[in-house]
Amino acid sequence: MMNLHRPGEPSTVQPGLSTSPDALEIALQDTLAQLAEIDANFEQERVRIHETVKSEVGRENMLRELEGRHAHQRKPLVLLLAALYQRQTSERLLPVRPRNA
Repeated sequence: MMNLHRPGEPSTVQPGLSTSPDALEIALQDTLAQLAEIDANFEQERVRIHETVKSEVGRENMLRELEGRHAHQRKPLVLLLAALYQRQTSERLLPVRPRNA
């Protein structure tokens, strides 16, 4: 099940929760998709600024603001992606076994 939300919002699958390998893979793919959307939106806005803002100073200011927003939107998702990847790798290397086994 994919999580439907705006770019920049963390996935609803939290890395601290017990999740199945399939759920981790879905969360990874969801997070990657969100990052791709953020990056595509950033690139579209960057091109729009270059094409429409005639003042070099104004263009530089707008691009600097855009880059700051872009970094701010990406940061929680990049951190989540790293945590999910680490969790997935840990699950593969050290699978959790039932206590009665």
